[in-house]
Amino acid sequence: MMFPIELGVGTTTKAFLRPETAQSPYLNFKTQNEILRNKIPMGLALIGRAYRNELSPRNMLLRQRSFFQAELQIFFNPKKINEHENFDSIKNYKLRVVLSDQRNKGIQKISCYELIKRIPKFYVYHMAKVQQFYFDALNFQEDKFRFYELNEKEKAFYNKYHFDMEADIGNLGWVEMGGVHYRTDHDLKGHQEVSCQNLSVYDEESKERFIPHVLELSFGVDRNFQAILMLAYDFDSKRNNIVLRLHPKLAPIKAAVFPIIKKPEYEKMSDDIIKDLKKEFNVIADISGSIGRRYARNDESGTPFCITIDEDSGKKKDVTIRDRDTTKQIRVKIADLKDVLKQLISKEIAFEKAGKLVETRVKE
Repeated sequence: MMFPIELGVGTTTKAFLRPETAQSPYLNFKTQNEILRNKIPMGLALIGRAYRNELSPRNMLLRQRSFFQAELQIFFNPKKINEHENFDSIKNYKLRVVLSDQRNKGIQKISCYELIKRIPKFYVYHMAKVQQFYFDALNFQEDKFRFYELNEKEKAFYNKYHFDMEADIGNLGWVEMGGVHYRTDHDLKGHQEVSCQNLSVYDEESKERFIPHVLELSFGVDRNFQAILMLAYDFDSKRNNIVLRLHPKLAPIKAAVFPIIKKPEYEKMSDDIIKDLKKEFNVIADISGSIGRRYARNDESGTPFCITIDEDSGKKKDVTIRDRDTTKQIRVKIADLKDVLKQLISKEIAFEKAGKLVETRVKE
């Protein structure tokens, strides 16, 4: 798996690029633990580039020789693996899982409370948080996501429990996006033996020393990026147009402002709105073409909200906001626009309740 390279000029010294990013937190564990005043559990997060000697790169970003990983190594007391102070908050939450000994049943929806009968509580809690991240932050459709448990022959020898996060992305089928791995004390024990440094920690509560065990949350950044785009891509036959249905938090442009009347006072109103919104959001002005063409352009680029300044805006001091996914429109006071947009982006409020619904003048 390791990628060989030659060091220096005119030499035969061979080195290898790292196939994983996980080792850095283990190498830095002792220092970080001291800086954080010996608090366990402790999480060390890392985003970095890794390399694989991939013989057949393919499927765009899914198989590459150089790619990004995002990982969180959580160091904890192994005697507390069946504990988590916040477990009750997710105990009834249902996980979409394919269990290694029940694959014939396909995807099952199992509550966290039921799953702890076979998987430790500390592990299950973090599975729930990962699934919530995919659903709430990355906007994955429920039927496009699952946890796939690896059996004894499939998982790495140092993993006691191993679930992959997988996404169903079109004709590529189910693709691994990352994993939740219980690595036991394999890594720190190995570093302790080679470095001859004591990597054990002292637990004041139990009055004992132990080598922390590790729960690893690992994500393929490139793979998740491709999955987000492929799952968001949609051709809307009703509009006869591509719509990139990105979650508003993920959309690079949060809103586009359309001044549809070419007069100085309306253009100034547009400039003032953009200047105010840009303090918190990435917004653009779209001033050319018919309003229908402007909608189509922003649908293709994933802009979730289009703000139109029309002939009533000067009199009533309000604007219309159009929702990309439903094409519904509401009128909102300019003074409330920033707060309303903030709530819409975070999905704290339903679009229909954020303002007064209006009939659209453009047939989409």
